[in-house]
Amino acid sequence: MTDEKSAWMKWNHTKKRKKLTDTLEITNNLFFEKLSIPEIAKKRHFKLQTIEYQIIELITLGYIYLGDVVEDSLAHQILDTFEHQVPESLKEIKEKLPEDITYFQIKCVLASINNQPDSIHD
Repeated sequence: MTDEKSAWMKWNHTKKRKKLTDTLEITNNLFFEKLSIPEIAKKRHFKLQTIEYQIIELITLGYIYLGDVVEDSLAHQILDTFEHQVPESLKEIKEKLPEDITYFQIKCVLASINNQPDSIHD
């Protein structure tokens, strides 16, 4: 989580983005005000899972960078579960990881995969 923009971030900022709904816009703004996910949930009077879902959607849409939510080493650990074969379910991924890695972190990594360029020409 450095201040320098990665190649992914530079690519991502050049993409044409889908306009956010009002509720996603509020969550996005609060996230970039450096509020934690539990703080955002409390401030918005939403369940924690609702805010987590919105964060995952914001990652998918390219508004939030994975590294702002999940440590790089943890993301790589999650991605390593795909090394030999593609898991069939979230549960299968979770079972291959240490207990302290959450389903939310796994979903964030998967959301970021969906927001990657397919090739250097994209």
